[in-house]
Amino acid sequence: MNLAWLSESTPQSGVKSKALARGPLNVNIGLMEQLRRGIIIDMKSAYELAMEKLQKESPDQSLSDEKKAELAELDNLYKSKLAEREVFLGGKIAEAEASGDLEALEQLQRELTSDKKTLESELEEKKEEVRGR
Repeated sequence: MNLAWLSESTPQSGVKSKALARGPLNVNIGLMEQLRRGIIIDMKSAYELAMEKLQKESPDQSLSDEKKAELAELDNLYKSKLAEREVFLGGKIAEAEASGDLEALEQLQRELTSDKKTLESELEEKKEEVRGR
């Protein structure tokens, strides 16, 4: 293996420098200068590399207009169910706050949180069914 040492001058400084030849990178100028000049253009961020790898492992599945409409309908249905629970329990929560019943207030807040989680998980299950068809 013969590593050739080059003796070249840089256009900016006119000073001769020795550098190891390493392929397409111009070793006489720094990496930032090469980026500024547009010499290095294929560099990708870690995010871009991860997204490419993910795309190779599981490519996007495009949804038909019918499936998109069905998913939107499910979203609307579950938003209305959630709003209904919030209104119903919101009234009870307001009554508990007004009466100063802290135990009932905490219980109602836990119930509302539980209902939200249940509805969200049901929605996701139904969405997965639609996507899987």
